[in-house]
Amino acid sequence: MKVEFYRRRGIHRIGTLLAGAAAILGTQAQAQSGSAPPTLASDPQAEVTPPVTTATKTAARDGSAGLGEIIVTATRRAENLQDVPLSISAIGAAQLATRGVSGTTDLAAVVPNLKVNSQYGDTQPNFSLRGVGVANEYNSNTASPIGVYVDEVYQAFRFTHGLQLYDIERVEVLRGPQGTLFGRNTTGGAVSIYTKEPSLSGTSGYLTAGYGNYDRKKLEGALEVTPVEDQLGLRFAITRAKGDGFWKEVDRSTSMNNVKRYASSDNVAARGTLLAKLGEDLTLAVKGYYSRDNPVGAPIFAKGLIGGVPGTNFFGYSREGDGLSYNQYHLDSAGHFYTKTYGGSARLVYDASDTVSLTSVTGYSKGDFSLETDNDGSPQDIFTPHYRARTSDFSQDFRFNYTGDRFKLLLGAYYGRDKSRSVNDIRAYNVFPDATSPADFSPGAGANPTSLNSRYGYTQIRRSAALYGEGTYSITDKLETTIGLRYTQDRLSFNNAFATAYTDLPDGTPLFPLYAPFSLANKNDNISGRAILNYIWTDQIRTYASFSRGYRSGAYNGFAYVSADQVYFLKPEKLDSYEAGFKSRFLDDRVQINGAVFHYVYTNQQVSEIVNAVGFLRSLNAKVTGAEAELLAKPMSILTLRGSIGYLDTKYGKGQALSGIDIGGNRLPFASKWTLNGGGDVTVAEFDAGKIIASGEVNYVSKYYYDPFNGEQPGYLGVLTQPGAEGYLEQKGYALVNARLSLVGDSITVSGWAKNLTNKKYFPVGYDVTSAFGNAIYVAGTPRTYGIEATLKF
Repeated sequence: MKVEFYRRRGIHRIGTLLAGAAAILGTQAQAQSGSAPPTLASDPQAEVTPPVTTATKTAARDGSAGLGEIIVTATRRAENLQDVPLSISAIGAAQLATRGVSGTTDLAAVVPNLKVNSQYGDTQPNFSLRGVGVANEYNSNTASPIGVYVDEVYQAFRFTHGLQLYDIERVEVLRGPQGTLFGRNTTGGAVSIYTKEPSLSGTSGYLTAGYGNYDRKKLEGALEVTPVEDQLGLRFAITRAKGDGFWKEVDRSTSMNNVKRYASSDNVAARGTLLAKLGEDLTLAVKGYYSRDNPVGAPIFAKGLIGGVPGTNFFGYSREGDGLSYNQYHLDSAGHFYTKTYGGSARLVYDASDTVSLTSVTGYSKGDFSLETDNDGSPQDIFTPHYRARTSDFSQDFRFNYTGDRFKLLLGAYYGRDKSRSVNDIRAYNVFPDATSPADFSPGAGANPTSLNSRYGYTQIRRSAALYGEGTYSITDKLETTIGLRYTQDRLSFNNAFATAYTDLPDGTPLFPLYAPFSLANKNDNISGRAILNYIWTDQIRTYASFSRGYRSGAYNGFAYVSADQVYFLKPEKLDSYEAGFKSRFLDDRVQINGAVFHYVYTNQQVSEIVNAVGFLRSLNAKVTGAEAELLAKPMSILTLRGSIGYLDTKYGKGQALSGIDIGGNRLPFASKWTLNGGGDVTVAEFDAGKIIASGEVNYVSKYYYDPFNGEQPGYLGVLTQPGAEGYLEQKGYALVNARLSLVGDSITVSGWAKNLTNKKYFPVGYDVTSAFGNAIYVAGTPRTYGIEATLKF
């Protein structure tokens, strides 16, 4: 048996296909004399960032101007990115495509000091921004400290964060606490996704079809119609992707050569949007959506006592010829990651005057979550969690916005309520209270007297209400100040928590209750806010200094499958941020350089500690110091360059310990000291019907750890603490290279692309179950993928 990259030919001669498309475009050019130049949406060099003004679009298209304005809504009003005294990265739809961003996990390649990882595929991306993230904590009932918003609606549950990145207008990543305007659970920042809305003019749309290796197929499209010109528009969008797994496991011991495939893709989503002008000053946008993801899970690679022989090979599994049979070393299952969510939102905007507007944003969603994973990385069913939940989420935000000559004021009120009903199964054999019992993991050993099968569950309800306001005053023509405050009241109930022992799951016989049903409730109030001084040196150069405070609401430990004592409330985490930054444009708007330095005081970070395969939520204090800079340049009309660099120095405070190990001075999980991104687009040929654009991107991250132990785990029977066994729960630095070659015409675009071009082998995620099984568990990153896609616009 061996585990290897599953390669297949899938695609050949992309250049031939591009040449064929060029011939088609050439025929179009002969039939359509005097055709218009490529639209902004089809030209990634024109749309280097989010949507720009109409005048700037025209200038950018013909190359007579530089970068143009970049409009963002990070302050809950439309403003030029360079005028906003915050650290923001903003990327438009065309640039997301050319830079290889097809899912939320790809955003790390285009934003400094951002890492996105997941052991559960695209269904649950875990964001770490400037070292602030979910760390090694994977409780499904807790919120991410990086708030995720879709069309201004907060996404309460982490499993919904990876399901709506299609037919979008732009993505804004706000770095640093956003506790004033975005509220709770934005300790480290916010990711805002804006989908495309009807233009209230004519009929238009697009259809994209793609095929890649591993037999991966993708279809995406949108149709926009205007029943009443300038008054009523409708837009419908769909996406569908399906493909084989990236990995295969082959049983060479049988004549049938049995093959298992892991990390497949199988998702579908649809969205409908209605935009209506109800009056001269009243606009309504209503959206409804459905998303479903149902892949086979990624394989678990393990090093340690049961999952493999340390150092045997990259994957930690015995390869063919090592003298170990298939029945001794293979995966019994990789599990399934099923998620479904559906819902809608409504945004009503009333422009009362040139200076005053009122906005209402309402959101509602429901979801299903079923995640089964093999957490031991062995042939035996030793530790297999199966998490299930049904969720609902409602939110309402009201805003009053005043914009005067020297004073701007935003006042708001927010209410949110989300509910999660969870029933989870745990199959955990050989879970010992200490490290003295011998383990029997031989084939056929099955359960023994120390085995535990548990079904536990609870209903969690979170309610959050807030009042907030922020004002900006221009003290002089050069100096302005911003003050913002938010008062939040959170209520959290953990109802009907129970746990029952079973003979076997999921259809076994109940044995006895591990603890009787009970309920708990807690609450916390919080005041967050920020103060900013922004100095305008020239129209092209600004500097700012700020203090901001964010917080993440308290949480219950949702991993209590043995004892009621494991259910307890963890107080909220808070973060105080001190930041200074600059924003600049040079050379007739052809070069943009933005940067910042910052220092965080991080209190009560929620992390996970695994003790005998049981997870406990803990609180830790830390400090983060860092810097970052972003470059965007258009030295000539045919060339766009971009790059970023991020630096982090993260440390846990002295005197803190987990499992009896002093972690003071250790680095925060998933916090690389260095992140570097670089790339660009160049027009390599241009003709009447279009142009050929080559794009490339390189993303480098330095070494990072998966948990606060920084590789010094408690260990099991000394397996992972022996000399030479260091580095089991860390990922050394690596670089990923993406490339794309596009033939862009007026109505047809054909592209060939490749991601992880050098086929780099890396583990973005790992976690520790050494105290129970002597294993370090890893989830491998995506190998080299490549393909071709064509887009027809009409």
